[in-house]
Amino acid sequence: MFEIAAMIAAVVMMLSTVVAKAVASRLLSRMQRIIDQVGQELQGIQRELGSARSQKGTADKNREVLERKKAKVLKRTARLRAELKTLRDEEAHRRELRDAARGLVNGSDPAADDLPPV
Repeated sequence: MFEIAAMIAAVVMMLSTVVAKAVASRLLSRMQRIIDQVGQELQGIQRELGSARSQKGTADKNREVLERKKAKVLKRTARLRAELKTLRDEEAHRRELRDAARGLVNGSDPAADDLPPV
């Protein structure tokens, strides 16, 4: 009777070992699928990161080019404004000289207009 009980206990232990091994095997395969899925997600994220870094680099270079162009345009605008001011000043000076010359040609001296009659 003891032998039968020992035999039944041994069979139960073997069955529980087989069940435990099957459960462990399923858990391990599920964990492996999760690990593979996370690995694929990581690769996708790394590709996106590389793409984003590339786009950022391109955007930074474009911004630098545009800033250089803007600086050139601002310098040119300042130079042209100064040149325009010079041209306007020269034109005003020529106009004053022309008006003064016309006054002398017409026989009236603008400085003499301020003098009392003799």
